[in-house]
Amino acid sequence: MNSEICKFIAHAHAHQPNQFSSNAMDNMLMNPNLYEYALMRNLNYASESRRLGSLWGNPSDSAIELAAEMVSINESDIVSKYGKNEMPTYVNKIDYYYAARNHNEKIVERIIFKYEHGNYDRKASNAEKLWFNEMCANPHPSIVEIIKDKLDNHDYDMLSASVTTSTRFENDLNMYRLSANPTATQVFLEQGLLERNTSCSMHVKRTLWGSLSMNPHPKAISYLRENIDKVDFSWLSSNPSNEAVSILKEYYNRIDWKWMSTNPAAIQMLKENMNKVDMEMLMQNPHPDAISMMYKLFDPSAAYKFNAAFRKNFIDKYKHEFTKM
Repeated sequence: MNSEICKFIAHAHAHQPNQFSSNAMDNMLMNPNLYEYALMRNLNYASESRRLGSLWGNPSDSAIELAAEMVSINESDIVSKYGKNEMPTYVNKIDYYYAARNHNEKIVERIIFKYEHGNYDRKASNAEKLWFNEMCANPHPSIVEIIKDKLDNHDYDMLSASVTTSTRFENDLNMYRLSANPTATQVFLEQGLLERNTSCSMHVKRTLWGSLSMNPHPKAISYLRENIDKVDFSWLSSNPSNEAVSILKEYYNRIDWKWMSTNPAAIQMLKENMNKVDMEMLMQNPHPDAISMMYKLFDPSAAYKFNAAFRKNFIDKYKHEFTKM
């Protein structure tokens, strides 16, 4: 039972049967482990176009091939190289809003083609545009190069720090997403994006430091150490780098145990502090030992002093899933 399945169980039991939110279903369809399950259930949560769009955001080759079949594209049309002036149908069939964060090579290649040929009319439908603000979260090195190119040439409307996306701001570059992107760390720091817009409010600055605190890249961690007074320790608690965990050990009283419970690099600290672990957040932890830790809640002889009401509610909610394992 991997972390993605655990996430699904946590969400599924938080809703009545078949009452998934649209966003939850989007996430399931973009998840390589869950999209087949979502399609098999045939949950009519949204339009066919939205369902197809979510598949374009799935990094699995099989999901992308399925999306291609749904728009009647033959495998022979999915080519890896293009003629000098050719514009394959495949390029124009992708929903680029959902595909913007997809690091699959097939999708990235088509984003690059669309960018280099200038084929991203901003007056086109949302699905046909290139969503640069969403692309800031894409860890693929080639996508980061596109973002760097736009920064170097000042080819953007504004530097945004919005956590959400708006259809009006597809040509913004999103500093929030860029600062959390480990592949873009050097670009973010070298460009001085934290300091570039001096008019940013204190709230925006805190948001950016928060997203940077999630970034596991060694250069990001080093920068955080140099600016420890600006670190968001809640987000740092979820940072899956060993260096981040070292900082958390030094500032033990500032650990946010809710977010720490999702952190695979902190599994030993979690084992040593079971009474502080958030068990539902632990279901998102990809470390193999997280499952055995969850089983301890079902052991009546466990020495850990969990809140009795919480333990009962947790067991009632998840006992059926655990008996299936």
